[in-house]
Amino acid sequence: MSALPHCYLTAVCNSDRYSAIPKIESIIQHYGTLLDFNLFSDISLSMLVEIPGDKVAIAISELSSILLFQEEPNAFEEENYYLYLNVSFAAGKGDIKHSIPEVPG
Repeated sequence: MSALPHCYLTAVCNSDRYSAIPKIESIIQHYGTLLDFNLFSDISLSMLVEIPGDKVAIAISELSSILLFQEEPNAFEEENYYLYLNVSFAAGKGDIKHSIPEVPG
């Protein structure tokens, strides 16, 4: 089995991350298979997606309603791709805290 070709995309999101992340995930899952998802505090996230080559352009077009891409991707001629998507949140401060409720007992 040969490795799939890779596509690396970087984008900035000016929207609130709590509303943007579900929209991003929905678009990604509509066109491809989400293989990995990592949040880095409230600053950024990264996704690894397996996606058919004929779906990449339309997925990026839909994501452009939420994200500002730093570069235009090349043409996609292969059957399937690994799409690496890195998103930075403009309003992120890097100090996200999760409150953990006390456990009775």
